[in-house]
Amino acid sequence: MNDASAAIALGRRIDLAREPDILVAGFRIRPTACEVSAAGRRVHLQPRVMQVLIALARAGGEPVSRETLIEACWGDVTIGEDALNRCIQRLRRLAGTVANGAFTVETIPRVGYRLTVGGVVLASARQAEPVSATPTKPSVAVLPFANLTGDRDRAYFADGVTEAIAMALSRARTLFVVADGPRLPLGDRGSERSDAAGELGPRYLLSGKVREEAGRIRIDAKLTNPSDGVQLWGGRFDEASEDPFTLQDNVAIAVAGCVEPAVVAAEMRWVLKHPSNNPNSYELYLRGLRHCRKRDPEEYRIAIEFLNRSIALDPEYRLALALAAHMHSLVDLFGWAEDPEANRARGTELAERAIMLAGDDAVVLAHAGTAISLLNRDPAAADLLARAVALNPANSYIWFLSGLYQAQLGDADTALEHLLTSLRLEPIAHRSNVVGAMATALFRKGRFDESVAFAREAVRTADGPMSHLMLAGGCAQLGLDNEAVAALSRYRALTTLPIDMFARKSMSDAGALKLLLDGIAAVEAASPLAGDDRD
Repeated sequence: MNDASAAIALGRRIDLAREPDILVAGFRIRPTACEVSAAGRRVHLQPRVMQVLIALARAGGEPVSRETLIEACWGDVTIGEDALNRCIQRLRRLAGTVANGAFTVETIPRVGYRLTVGGVVLASARQAEPVSATPTKPSVAVLPFANLTGDRDRAYFADGVTEAIAMALSRARTLFVVADGPRLPLGDRGSERSDAAGELGPRYLLSGKVREEAGRIRIDAKLTNPSDGVQLWGGRFDEASEDPFTLQDNVAIAVAGCVEPAVVAAEMRWVLKHPSNNPNSYELYLRGLRHCRKRDPEEYRIAIEFLNRSIALDPEYRLALALAAHMHSLVDLFGWAEDPEANRARGTELAERAIMLAGDDAVVLAHAGTAISLLNRDPAAADLLARAVALNPANSYIWFLSGLYQAQLGDADTALEHLLTSLRLEPIAHRSNVVGAMATALFRKGRFDESVAFAREAVRTADGPMSHLMLAGGCAQLGLDNEAVAALSRYRALTTLPIDMFARKSMSDAGALKLLLDGIAAVEAASPLAGDDRD
């Protein structure tokens, strides 16, 4: 084996989401976007084809053996004999039809392959300046669901499920969706599935099966990491087969709603297990996101620090901008800012930049809308959150943020509808946040028993100021004075903001606000254990 092959074999496996852009004889190769561009023209490649191109470019003109390419691009995934051949053929087709012969992939008999430029052996491929418009993001391949109904005429339904899921996932701009279903000869031939996965080259793989029993359709889906075979998520959907098209849509939204948070969680685990001395903007964003999920002033400070570093590397990284704006709005809400005015100004600036860059990114719109609502009571938040829900109705977190916003406005019915949708789509990932918002919405409806039940769950799992405040308010209405006093004591341990100031920031419904504050005041007036913050 030559030195170039050894270097690739011994180096880390090619992970497109963490590969820098490189230049080869005027061509910009952008692994994170699976894109090659030159002279204003852009061509997209399948992830596995891009991995092979990167491996050849890394070799600096030296031949690379088939074994080395397979190890660098496929790792431990078992592939068929033709998988690498197909990638090489597609690179040669790219070179001939798009690059006009500017580069070629040369076969070295009994050795391997070599990348040449203009008929000359490539001397080197240098790292290009980063392109800020396309941050890295994980790829998910949606394989055709296997038709196990026993009826080949029902294959159309399995194909329809696959296409609907791919469409729903493609709305999640945090993911790069690889959907090559119509050209993959899978159908009900599960034995070909591993070869197809090997060729597509995703970071994560979504596959499934469709069965029919006694007039009901059963669909099993699972998300796996093809590099180690670990299953990250699995779900089963069982419904009557009377309306197959409605069933396809329902399953697609349900699957997409679970897959997106499962991928994000897996990405955060990967970053923690593989720390980098030179992290990119995406890795810094993930590290910040991890700290955002812990409701604590120091955790929020660390989160904002990571997000600021991400933005410094890529000033147009809209997801980091929007999340940072959201975090500044929460710091303001909880009274954790050392300089409240500077914090609000920074949060507003970040939100405005995110909105300008948002396009059709639903998560960005939802974060930015929430930020401007909390920071400035900006009525534009309503449109931003409505657009976010319309763009990605499978995202449970977006439904939560929309429900929270409606609860703050006082529209309890819409709030409950949106919050219940969030729980239906993903009952675990955001539950602690959702149940806290449910307590607020139910309080506004006068359903104090239910409000207290949800508030109790929220304080056990999230321990936030708002949940303790709503627990105190609900208990006050039910005559549970001791529990109300204990909740108020914990509230004061979490924030220094006076109760009336915090409540007015969180609620705009005058009637519910008065009911909350009057109930708390009555409890504190009657209790010798109450604090001195009498509102």
